[in-house]
Amino acid sequence: LSATKLMKTLDINPDEKYNLYNPTFRSDFSGKADIVIDLDVKAIHMKNIPGYTLLDWYKVIINANEIHTVGTSIVYIFEWMAKHGYFVRQCPKIFIYKRIPDENSFENYNYIMSSLNYTFVE
Repeated sequence: LSATKLMKTLDINPDEKYNLYNPTFRSDFSGKADIVIDLDVKAIHMKNIPGYTLLDWYKVIINANEIHTVGTSIVYIFEWMAKHGYFVRQCPKIFIYKRIPDENSFENYNYIMSSLNYTFVE
């Protein structure tokens, strides 16, 4: 129910093509990555929206054409979703960006990334 409501809040039509991006990291959202996405396709900014949790974003995630995100807890959720059959319609292209200056590599989480088509962006 919350996931469907979030889709409406974000003004996403279920048949619409869109790219999801999440440039922020750290629990206080103070970190920000430079993420460049295709602006010819609708862009949905993944951000904290009062009244919704990270898990409410699952419907937005599984219907995205592409996902651009820094390496955060969302990567673990992607893997869980893949292993439990949430990406049945399609598997979006997922681009993972470093959390500069907090990390120099993808070693903190790349060991779990086996189920989906990830591209690491330096």
